[in-house]
Amino acid sequence: MKKLLTVSVTVLLLLALTACTSSQPKTTAKPVVLTEIYADMGKNVTLPVMVEQTDMAATFGIEKADYSQSCVFLSDDPLKADAIVMFMAVDSAAATRIEKALNTYRDAKSDEAEGYDADQFAVIQASPVERSAYYVCYIASPDRDALMTVYSTYIK
Repeated sequence: MKKLLTVSVTVLLLLALTACTSSQPKTTAKPVVLTEIYADMGKNVTLPVMVEQTDMAATFGIEKADYSQSCVFLSDDPLKADAIVMFMAVDSAAATRIEKALNTYRDAKSDEAEGYDADQFAVIQASPVERSAYYVCYIASPDRDALMTVYSTYIK
């Protein structure tokens, strides 16, 4: 009797384990690498000469503790509005701080261009800071739509 009970319990456990496992193959999402997005942007759009920025605290007032990845390129001509700025924040609160800092930067660039260069002012005005979960970007360019199309293939 004990043997029959043991076999019955074992069969029931196997059935339960089989029911709990999925027949679908397990996939792991490839993590987004911001520098890959930038590289793909360069394949699809002729980018102006841009300079990589590494001191986020000095440029935007963003502390390293707030992000796990950044990819920041600004026009080498300070009078041009072109900017590709992407961050992956460490959490929602950090994403909010980054978004605020990028809006402050954008507003300052807009104030600089207003009344001085109508074309650059228009580029800035057509380039809002965007956020999707922990990802925050500011992409300013006459080719913004094409650049955002590339960005959107990585970040939904």
